[in-house]
Amino acid sequence: MAPRRAVLMASVLSTVATRTAANASNFESQVTSSLRGSVAAAAAATCTASWAHNCLDNTACCEAGFTCYQKTPTWAACLKTCTPGAAQPNDHGLWTCAVLGGQVPPTSEPSTSAPTAPHAATPSPAVPSMSAATAPPTTSDHATCTASWAHNCKDNTACCEVGFTCYQKTPNWAACLKTCTPDAAQPNDLGLWTCAVLGGQVP
Repeated sequence: MAPRRAVLMASVLSTVATRTAANASNFESQVTSSLRGSVAAAAAATCTASWAHNCLDNTACCEAGFTCYQKTPTWAACLKTCTPGAAQPNDHGLWTCAVLGGQVPPTSEPSTSAPTAPHAATPSPAVPSMSAATAPPTTSDHATCTASWAHNCKDNTACCEVGFTCYQKTPNWAACLKTCTPDAAQPNDLGLWTCAVLGGQVP
């Protein structure tokens, strides 16, 4: 009887040990999966994924080589390239392609470069679309001059770029262009222009 009882006890102890090890392994897997999900969620919160995600409120793009380009005042996306005044691949409607942000900077190593000015103070690049209906609202980035193409220079006729002149389209709209053909539509714009010269490059 004693040997049989010993064998039975050993079998019970082996079963308990096996189940305990399995439960511990499952618990470890669940904890690891939960931590990975938390890390991924935290990373996603600091940047915007590419293509079909709106980066208007979070202009830092997750992928290297992607930039947050504006389409309208309410939509922007992280793309590799953007052609101003045209529809982008797999999308409809014209884009201003104003640069709002870029790739999220790495945080693993301390930066040794000199600090740069906040991005909000950087003026948007020129956008070759001159229609008042599609132009983004004018900002106060250029207090002394007006940027080219899609910015109204009626009230500030000094153009920021060399070789650009403030030409009138209508009594309410003018833009800094390189050239202007009177009584004709200009490139990437509709409607006739008077091409009256209102101003030139800022001195």
